[in-house]
Amino acid sequence: MTQTAVVREVLPGGLAAVEVRRTSACGEACGACGLCGEAPPMRVTARNLLGAAAGDLVTLSTDGRRVLGLASVVYLLPLLFFFAGYAVGVAWR
Repeated sequence: MTQTAVVREVLPGGLAAVEVRRTSACGEACGACGLCGEAPPMRVTARNLLGAAAGDLVTLSTDGRRVLGLASVVYLLPLLFFFAGYAVGVAWR
């Protein structure tokens, strides 16, 4: 996943504070609710590998596999607990 961000501040240790505009999950074409454009930008800390200065536009990339792995844990773990609880309840009866 890649996003365009603006460097707001250069931090020590090779880091930078960047501001990222949130995009919609539907490719910014939803327009039905209008909530996507109203969300305030997120401010995150990123490694400044290129030596970008304040005000520079940069492209941030994240590992999609890690995000999908965490999402699967968040969604599948409660489902597994549900079925485990159901099995314990049936066995206890």
